[in-house]
Amino acid sequence: MLFKTQDTPPVHPTRLRAAVRGAAGIAVALTLSACGSSATSSPSASGAASGGSTAGASANGNISPADPSKAGKAAELLPQKYKDKGKLVIGLDASTPPGEYIDKDGKTILGYQADLIKGIGQKLGITLELENAGFDTIIPGLASGRIDVGQAGMYAKKERLEKADFVSYAKIGSTLFTSNKSSKSYDGLDSLCGAGVAVQLGTTLQTMLEDQSKKCTADGKPAVKVLTFGNGSEETLAVGSGRADVGFDSQETINYLIKQTNGQFKLTGSTIAANIPSSIAVPKGSGLDKAIQKALEEMMADGSYAKIFDDWGVSPIMIKQPAINDTGSAS
Repeated sequence: MLFKTQDTPPVHPTRLRAAVRGAAGIAVALTLSACGSSATSSPSASGAASGGSTAGASANGNISPADPSKAGKAAELLPQKYKDKGKLVIGLDASTPPGEYIDKDGKTILGYQADLIKGIGQKLGITLELENAGFDTIIPGLASGRIDVGQAGMYAKKERLEKADFVSYAKIGSTLFTSNKSSKSYDGLDSLCGAGVAVQLGTTLQTMLEDQSKKCTADGKPAVKVLTFGNGSEETLAVGSGRADVGFDSQETINYLIKQTNGQFKLTGSTIAANIPSSIAVPKGSGLDKAIQKALEEMMADGSYAKIFDDWGVSPIMIKQPAINDTGSAS
């Protein structure tokens, strides 16, 4: 088990004040849902993300300028195409704290995944432009060239490997969670037959639920009611409001949610699919994978990698060596 049920990792005090604002939005949304309001999607992360100016994005912190003095050997591996472009556009699904979420200004993207990709940008010696993108739009965005890098905790599944390359930066387990008011309990995928399960659209976890549903019906049991949502906030709303019986998400996300909403949610059952590599995605055959892998190695060597994970209270998910196209058990 990645985190024990009773163990919520401590959040570094310098990050707690900022991070609680992301979770506060969830708590407010839950209050609204109890009054009959519908869930809403996260706002666009920057003017650049929605076709606006780069200056607007810079003003709200979603441009990370290159600092030549911080560039490492990884910069030498950056493909010329991106050097000529002068920046990398990063797609993040900013709806799942503490990985990535929108700050109280409604624009700026915060989280350990955002900090990590900014550190990689410094090692590559290139400016980054961060965009808020739906999880299910990231792989198509890489294929079309709309974004250059996807940073949303993706698993390197076989079908994704046909369209993108991946560089691992953490190992994460998944868990089931319910509202603290729920009297229902679940343990493992087999326990979900007949249950309404909230999950984020386009994720590996959605596929796992759909496969489990087929197994349920093959065994003569009710199918899993797979309820998909465009972002993590909507998924959480469904569980908190009772629209879904149970939710399915990464364990570090739900541990964080429990802490920041004062126990409005609870874990149920043991970890599912523990220690699967969580990865950064890049266009297939672009060469960005080797440059990013080297940047991560340099961050691990100088301590900046560990500091980011420690500051956000997610040190247990760190790895010792980034790997390219590591499927783990997600294949």
